[in-house]
Amino acid sequence: MKDFIGTFGSCLIISWILVFFIGFFLEHIYITAAIFAFFLAIIIAIFIERESRIEELEKNVERLLNNQQDSEE
Repeated sequence: MKDFIGTFGSCLIISWILVFFIGFFLEHIYITAAIFAFFLAIIIAIFIERESRIEELEKNVERLLNNQQDSEE
């Protein structure tokens, strides 16, 4: 959850900057930026979680291969 909050905060700041420069004349500029940042943070958090799970799986596969090689000797 800490990772998500940090990601959301970063996305919120970036989206406010983008909205300021790109959509300066939009109504409800802050609500638009917050919604955009929220969805962007969700997408990034999903990718980060998948990356950590892939790393765990790689470690498990390596451990299993080492165990298999040790048992063959």
